[in-house]
Amino acid sequence: MAKAAPVHPKRVLLLVGAHKTASTHLQRAIAAQKAALRDLGIGVLEPNDVRRFLAPLSYLLRDYGWRRELTHLAVASAGAVCGFAPETLVVMDENILGATEPRMLWSDDGKFYPWGPGRTARTAELFPKSEISVGLAVRDLGTFLPSAYGEAIRNGALRTWEDWLGGTDPTELRWSFTAKALSEAVATAPLTVWRFEDYPQIAPRVLTQLLGQDAAARIPLPPEPQRVGLSADAIGAVRRHLEAGGDPGDRGALERAVKRHPRGLDAPGFRPFDRATLEWLTEAYRQDIDAIAALPRTTLLAP
Repeated sequence: MAKAAPVHPKRVLLLVGAHKTASTHLQRAIAAQKAALRDLGIGVLEPNDVRRFLAPLSYLLRDYGWRRELTHLAVASAGAVCGFAPETLVVMDENILGATEPRMLWSDDGKFYPWGPGRTARTAELFPKSEISVGLAVRDLGTFLPSAYGEAIRNGALRTWEDWLGGTDPTELRWSFTAKALSEAVATAPLTVWRFEDYPQIAPRVLTQLLGQDAAARIPLPPEPQRVGLSADAIGAVRRHLEAGGDPGDRGALERAVKRHPRGLDAPGFRPFDRATLEWLTEAYRQDIDAIAALPRTTLLAP
């Protein structure tokens, strides 16, 4: 007897980050309420689920096609992870968009998250019978880039800020490129965008916009940040380790730096930009937000 085909979700919401925009805070709030959301027909794939099951299928789709087989596997995997056939599937992973490694964060010609739109589109293609929507948070590059640098050395080899930046001009990187390319890559999908800086005020509205009022009412938000960045003193300790000839692969050096120099009220984050650059980036960010708000099928949430 032939096995029944998996039931496609009616809707798929792709929460693609970005990195260092309180994405972990939002993900954990949603994931903590899986049981309550199931009652509403909403299934949730957390980042590790996406990386284990959907990302490999996305790569195969890119390299070989095999559309029919891969979409079948994607829908079946989602149902198996959720434990039921969801009417709405929430797919959460900022690594869909890219990574904090420079080769994934910008291209040689200054495109920001250059591979993210294509990666998002391929993830959407795994659910061809579903209505796709996309959620994206953005952040002023004056604070985003130092925070992304900290995340990069947390997850990979230790390196200095200058080595990580690699001569890239931060003033050439634009969120408006990323949002426009996302909108074009997932051509029929509505895009919801919000600013990291506004998130503490509007987080309940973000949930309502993305999941609906009934679901949002079931998701209490954690009171504290979920993934705090590195302090400037910890970054300084990493630099001294490297300048003394220390091993870039020594994870213990980072662990010791974080333990000795935790982030706190008296230990601010890393701030490598001068005042003029920060002002330029803030103005560029304001222009980006205006450009994003004007994109078709895009909702910009603001206080």
